[in-house]
Amino acid sequence: MGWYWGPLSFQEAQILLAKRPDGTFLVRDSGHATYILSLSFRVRGETYHTRIEHSQGRFSFWSQPQSHSANTMVEFIEKAVAHSISGQFHYFLQSSAQGQPPVEVPLLFPLSRFQVVPSLRHLARFTILSFVRRDHIDELPLPKTLLSYLKEKQFYVESLEAFEEAIRDRPPLEFRPRPIVPEQVVNRTSTPRHLNSVSVVSQDSSSSSSSNNTGSTIARNPS
Repeated sequence: MGWYWGPLSFQEAQILLAKRPDGTFLVRDSGHATYILSLSFRVRGETYHTRIEHSQGRFSFWSQPQSHSANTMVEFIEKAVAHSISGQFHYFLQSSAQGQPPVEVPLLFPLSRFQVVPSLRHLARFTILSFVRRDHIDELPLPKTLLSYLKEKQFYVESLEAFEEAIRDRPPLEFRPRPIVPEQVVNRTSTPRHLNSVSVVSQDSSSSSSSNNTGSTIARNPS
């Protein structure tokens, strides 16, 4: 899951995604108390952010058809990329401004933190934190300098600045999701928990009328 960046702020996500091609995206921890994860993505030369829903054990965009949700984030991302590649299911960035058509949002290029080889020190920290809870770090028999290093908020990547510099001129990585079986869209209605002037609408390409669209309202909020 190189596209998962852990405790990354929306400002840091914007720095990492700046100047990357449309369709580039990453997943990070949400800054909102009631959400787990957020998606940051590029479209038309700008970076947008949206929260990912987690309800009844399934991940989805808001009001996305149940058939396009997933039990795990890995499956959810693979589905989203596969739909973007095949055109079977579309995502659109929709503005509240009247007369403005929606913009298709391709999710094609996951920004992988594995593009840069980390140091042995960073790998050791990541391994330790995979087994030790952060509130138990002080119990480890280590020097204070190492304890302080273990407590740093961002431990999924060694240095955001170094990573940005290293990938600046690299082309995006090609992502090959596993094949998915075509699914029937199931309409689902619900009341949004938040509304914003920007939303993402997901549309089944088999629908011939916009009235058949099923959409996931993705508020343009940074958390």
